Amino acid sequence: MTKSGLTIAGGVVKITDLVDDTYILDGLVATGVTFEGPAIITFAPGDHVIDGCKWLSGLGGFDSLLWEVEAGRTHITGVVGLTNATLIDCTFSGIGVAGTASALHTFAQTIESVPND
Repeated sequence: MTKSGLTIAGGVVKITDLVDDTYILDGLVATGVTFEGPAIITFAPGDHVIDGCKWLSGLGGFDSLLWEVEAGRTHITGVVGLTNATLIDCTFSGIGVAGTASALHTFAQTIESVPND
């Protein structure tokens, strides 16, 4: 069963601590949360709101955050899937994003990547 309807405000959270055995978070609403990895997430189909969020890019720079998968692939083992997520003023540390080339291009235009040492 998919974990759904979780709301979090503030604090530091390991994103992998939020998932059950499906690795899907449906309807996550997070404001001012720092999500920590290591982890890879993907934005599964649904309505997503991402506003004011920052991804700490680490030593590899922005490109190290992005994990491209071929279009049409339906499953990615070991990846946390977000559906219908609302993420406001959150920070992501040690978390990459998997998706198609098109999805990653859209994602890259909506977020701020911040180098961290």
